Amino acid sequence: MPPKGVTCEWPTEDSCRARLAEVRWPNGIECPRGSSAHVGLLDKRQTFYCNACRCQFTVQSGSLFHHSRVALQLWFLTAEIIIQNRASVWYSGGPTGHALKDMLGISYAAAYKLKRKIIAELQLPNGGVIGQCILMPADIDRPDDDDLSELNELLYGIR
Repeated sequence: MPPKGVTCEWPTEDSCRARLAEVRWPNGIECPRGSSAHVGLLDKRQTFYCNACRCQFTVQSGSLFHHSRVALQLWFLTAEIIIQNRASVWYSGGPTGHALKDMLGISYAAAYKLKRKIIAELQLPNGGVIGQCILMPADIDRPDDDDLSELNELLYGIR
């Protein structure tokens, strides 16, 4: 079965946020300061709070997406476009900032920054957080060594 793409797999901002939480904290949500598992959720603000150190954080805190005004769906979609372009037979360095601007309907400056940050993240082992979010199916708990070597082989060309 061919992959559905990020817009079908994670159609809402909440589903993207849930996928990011699943990748960042596979064993349950932990406080980024003290690694405490005693964490609550402020529903209206989509903010977690630690009962041990009283720290407040979101799923995006301390990650590539920290302080970003761009929706997670756009991050996921842009990463998918960049990876698909890289896997294409006609690879020519990836989509330009202007091409991304037109595809995503955002400013050139935002598209260019998004592209640069995603490419830098994809160069990390296993594609970094963004690569793990969109390249690993949600129903796989732990990728095996073959999956990781295949992912690294695909992403190696981006470096």
